[in-house]
Amino acid sequence: MTEDRDLFRDMRQQMRPSPELLARLDQRLAGEQPLAGADGQAAAPALRPPPPPAAQRGGALPPPPRGPRAPANSGRPPRGPGAPARSKRLKRQLLPVLAGLAVVATGATFAIAALGRDSNVAGGGSAAPGLDGPTASVPGSYEDLYDVVSNVLSTAQYAYREEAATGDAVFDGASGSGEPSSLTNTQVRGIDEADAIKTDGKHIFAAAGFDISVFEVAGAATKPLAKLTVGSSFGDTDQGTSQAFPIQELMLVGDRLVVIQYGTFDPAAAAGKSGHSSSRDDLSVSTGDMVTVAKIYDVSAPANPTFLTKFAQSGTYLSSRLSDGQFYLISNHCLWNAESLDAEEPLTFAPYLVDSGAARPLAREDIRFSPSVADTCYTVITSLDVARSQRIAEQSVLGASGTIYMSQDNLYLASYAYVDQLTDGHTKKLPADVASAAGVDTGYDWPWLQIVRVGLNDGQLVTGESTILPGSLHNQFSLDEYQGHLRVVADVFDWTSGPASGRHTSLYVLTDGLELVGSVPSLIEDETVQSVRFIGDVGYVVTFEVTDPLFAVDLKNPAKPRVMSELELPGFSSYLHPWADGLLLGLGFSGDEFGLTQGAKVSMFDVSDPFAVTEAANLTVPGGLLEAAYSHKAVLVDSPSGLIGFATSQAGGVGPYGQDVVFEVIEYSADGFKIAASLPQELAPLDGRYSGNTFRGYVVDGYLYVCSVTGVNVYSLADNFAQVASV
Repeated sequence: MTEDRDLFRDMRQQMRPSPELLARLDQRLAGEQPLAGADGQAAAPALRPPPPPAAQRGGALPPPPRGPRAPANSGRPPRGPGAPARSKRLKRQLLPVLAGLAVVATGATFAIAALGRDSNVAGGGSAAPGLDGPTASVPGSYEDLYDVVSNVLSTAQYAYREEAATGDAVFDGASGSGEPSSLTNTQVRGIDEADAIKTDGKHIFAAAGFDISVFEVAGAATKPLAKLTVGSSFGDTDQGTSQAFPIQELMLVGDRLVVIQYGTFDPAAAAGKSGHSSSRDDLSVSTGDMVTVAKIYDVSAPANPTFLTKFAQSGTYLSSRLSDGQFYLISNHCLWNAESLDAEEPLTFAPYLVDSGAARPLAREDIRFSPSVADTCYTVITSLDVARSQRIAEQSVLGASGTIYMSQDNLYLASYAYVDQLTDGHTKKLPADVASAAGVDTGYDWPWLQIVRVGLNDGQLVTGESTILPGSLHNQFSLDEYQGHLRVVADVFDWTSGPASGRHTSLYVLTDGLELVGSVPSLIEDETVQSVRFIGDVGYVVTFEVTDPLFAVDLKNPAKPRVMSELELPGFSSYLHPWADGLLLGLGFSGDEFGLTQGAKVSMFDVSDPFAVTEAANLTVPGGLLEAAYSHKAVLVDSPSGLIGFATSQAGGVGPYGQDVVFEVIEYSADGFKIAASLPQELAPLDGRYSGNTFRGYVVDGYLYVCSVTGVNVYSLADNFAQVASV
């Protein structure tokens, strides 16, 4: 373990610029004009080395090996006499095994949280809200922006940054029933989330590659209506190169369909300049920047979709949301080649929009950065009035985001920084109250979670406060806004004390100004978060290493959150869903006393008494979870019909991947769970037309519709799930 820790430290040390280089650059900065802040006061630009390579690619570094740690003030009651004993040594030895089993069981290409990874991080980099002030500032001029970007980029030990396509990897949250106009499983009621398959209950739109298939929802009479091909080129410019990648996601807005893609675009060439290359020999994209495009189609006549217009912004697609008819598109725009920067051409160092093939940089007043800038990636946000085909506003924050959470009033951008990224001009220690709230020392030495709040204001975006906290997020469910407070659950890894430092889970409560008001410093030690769900003034957190503790946390008093109960079970729930008053659904993996997973598991928790949470029922389901292991959108939860649905993989199958896919339908009643139906599904062929397999289930008017990139299968609920159509 000591050797592993030393290896990580050596890697991080090698990423640091030499003291001589930092001294020269700091001296250069000292002689330059300070940047103007939002209040007109001068704010000196900071210079910091970049994050470690693993962070820039969007994945959290694996947790360090650790030894025993004295328990922090956990704020939780002691374990009851019946709680199973835990072998910390055994659990640490099993972690690599569990991570590998998670990959095999889910059919995914990455481990799901067994090593504390954040599956939502995409696009690389980390935002850097400052430790020196709570509000992100506006650059005084494009020249100021150029100076900050070029200085930070010049410190990089690597020349390029590789952005990760999100598409299927936008693993954002889930809610209850969602809005009547959307059957997509979403996190916040009234806020829709894009997906590869969308329905309004009357028609289904399914994206596969560059095609969108349109179906009429009509039970046994369900039929295909149209196939829309969006093409592999944006086709909106004669100057800049433009190559689109497959459709990422769709959004339905009334009788408008928003199709989201991203691809390459050369803004300098489009502006009539000579162009610049941000290429790299081992990248599949040979030239150009990345641009995200939202194409809008009129689907009032679903059999004949009509293209209306498109909106483009720089960067790879990260996520999107829909609220009150306003569509929010979010991308990460990264700069990785210092030689491509041109002080006279803002398009080479600022985020930009594209209109009719012409690129224009965002206005200076729509760009924000904080005094501590560690990264040359921007988060770009635009708001669109889809019905009127108009942009409302745009905003960009210097620093790429990974986890996105949106409430009715605010959009929160979360990312990471490391203490090694801070120069001597900025404190490398946490404030004492923040360190105490996280159960760490002030010199905390592992990922620092950074959160920026963007006010929505009916689409008129305003970047506001920022904060920094110890730890990393599991996914967007780790964030929740309620009655003017933001609640945050984070995995904290502390290397400050060397081998004796530890890993634990912390809960923070912040004001609407992102000021810390309360915390539980350590819910539990030696475990990582698997799922989080906030329901009103109660928060539910599942962690895992060998057993599955489900914590119920009382948040009525934001200044004094307290753990009310802790329930331990084998396995873990990777997704939590409010089922009904007093009942909480859990979906995840079963396990034994050694922490080995044994297949999919559904649980129903009785939370009617949060001081004594129990498991009312459970069921182990054959096969491994597919998308449902990491994406809430892949889970069907229909409380009125008592049905839960998700796709599982069956090993040793005859499908093109050597496995079969079954859509499992689970029924819950007063008698508990039972498998109502196991419905075989077709896998997409291995012919390059499809970027992956996506399965979604919807219950509409007495029928179950299981949709995929290959078509729609329809089953009758009244006839014991007999298949009545396949189109």
